[in-house]
Amino acid sequence: MGWLDALLGKKNAKTFKKVQKAISQPPPAPKKPARPALPKLEWHKSDKGNDTTEFEGMRITIFKQDDEWNYCIAEILDEEDIADGLEDDPEFGDGYPTKAAAKKAALEELI
Repeated sequence: MGWLDALLGKKNAKTFKKVQKAISQPPPAPKKPARPALPKLEWHKSDKGNDTTEFEGMRITIFKQDDEWNYCIAEILDEEDIADGLEDDPEFGDGYPTKAAAKKAALEELI
């Protein structure tokens, strides 16, 4: 019979040992917030043969330039926007080794 059993009784000694073990373990590492899943988009060919899609009022176009893949994100303006004189300053990607990497970067830019 251990000294805890004698002092606390068997049932309380087991509970005490479980609590002591739980306290001695380091706390679990905080979980990183989950990155939002990238949406599945339907890609089409533009008039120039580049992959293009629309997402939340924006047009994404993937194109190859100087042996690298780039993206262009531009707001889709309707006739009323154009009549009001609104203009869109498209945003361009830096240059990616693959078309898939450029698509991923473009979507991450919008999310």
